[in-house]
Amino acid sequence: MEPIVLVTLLALLVEVLIEAVMPLSDPVFAALKLPESVNPYLYLSALVGVLAALGYGADLVAAIGLPAPNGAVGLGATVATGLMVGRGANFVHDAIKRVAGATS
Repeated sequence: MEPIVLVTLLALLVEVLIEAVMPLSDPVFAALKLPESVNPYLYLSALVGVLAALGYGADLVAAIGLPAPNGAVGLGATVATGLMVGRGANFVHDAIKRVAGATS
C-alpha cells in the first residue's frame, strides 16, 4: 500500500476511534477540570495516532526518500508520522464533512 494512502487511512481510523470514545471520555475529562484552553482530544488523538503508526510501521520520512541512518531515528520518524496522523485526523474529519455537505 502506498505510504500516503496508509497515513490517510490511519488518520481516518484515528478520527473514527476518537469520535467513538468521545461520549465515554467526556465525563472523565470534565472531572479533570482542565482549563478551557486545553483540548484533551488533541492529545488523545496524538497518542492514538502514534500507537497506530507504531502498530502499522508507518513512516512518511522514509516514504519521501529520507531513510533513517539508524533504528532510533527510524523510531523517531514513525513517532513523528504518528503525530501527523493524530493531527491529520481532524483535517480528514473536516474534509469529509465538507464533501458530505457539498453533496447534500
